[in-house]
Amino acid sequence: MGFCVFGNIAIAAHYAQRAYGLKGVFIIDFDVHHGNGTNDAFYQDPDIFFLSTHQVTIFDTLSVQIYLYVLVMLV
Repeated sequence: MGFCVFGNIAIAAHYAQRAYGLKGVFIIDFDVHHGNGTNDAFYQDPDIFFLSTHQVTIFDTLSVQIYLYVLVMLV
């Protein structure tokens, strides 16, 4: 589920980790929809912090479920 063929920010963050040896990368995604592809790409990586802000009601019940999922992840 997602709207991009390639997650450009995910590719850039992974490249920055490898090429520059960065220990921490903070990705802020502000958009109409949740950046679930980027979220899933780095879910197991403790060196990447992903923050997504999005319009909750644009996708009805699905966006509310995703919003609650993100809140649980941040706790």
